Amino acid sequence: MRRLVAWRILAHEKGRSVLAVGGIFVAVLLIFLELGFYFSVPKGGMLIYDKLRFDIMLASSAYFFQGQSFEFPRRRLFQASALPEVTAAVPLYQGSAPWFNKASTLRRDVFVIGFNLRDRVFDAADIDRHIDALKRPDTVLVDEPTRPMFGAIAPGGHVEIGEAVVRIPGPVPRCVVTTQHPETGIRDLDTLRIVKAYRGVRDGRKVDFGVYADVEEPGRVRVGDSVLPV
Repeated sequence: MRRLVAWRILAHEKGRSVLAVGGIFVAVLLIFLELGFYFSVPKGGMLIYDKLRFDIMLASSAYFFQGQSFEFPRRRLFQASALPEVTAAVPLYQGSAPWFNKASTLRRDVFVIGFNLRDRVFDAADIDRHIDALKRPDTVLVDEPTRPMFGAIAPGGHVEIGEAVVRIPGPVPRCVVTTQHPETGIRDLDTLRIVKAYRGVRDGRKVDFGVYADVEEPGRVRVGDSVLPV
């Protein structure tokens, strides 16, 4: 009897019932969305700070977020260094800057971090391994996941990989063979579409992935070695 009454209440005005169920669904969806922000925002916001060597951080009173951290007088660092409890006080610069990729005409705002290379600011092996490379003028270190967004190395240029120097004749266009299983020959993965999604298309039809390289000065190359223009 109770089920019958409940069903009649729901079926009496179907529009209101659907609206009520839709409202409950949206409320539940918002709850899960808030939970996602609750767990992801603090973790994402601390990614950089978790890799820094510090006990106390000084920030501008106008600090808004990492991309707009603003500035404070350098004398504050000297004042902090003068305290007997402080071992060292070093500056860290962070902000945003525009980046334009001529090849893909892609414009992006990039987050930039600057620091004195003599100071061990970061507790990250990947950065420590490239400190010597960063000492060269006009050199920046880009994180690996976003490297393709900044464009390919220009053909004809020379780069240093570890102890070797190579010349880049040009990019390597991929073909449909890469979409096929090496043993069966059956197409099982659309690699061209995946590469095209983040590398773009050259000359309206070529999907590039990698570059050719001619060795001009032989040398030892190890996994993790820097790739630097010469």
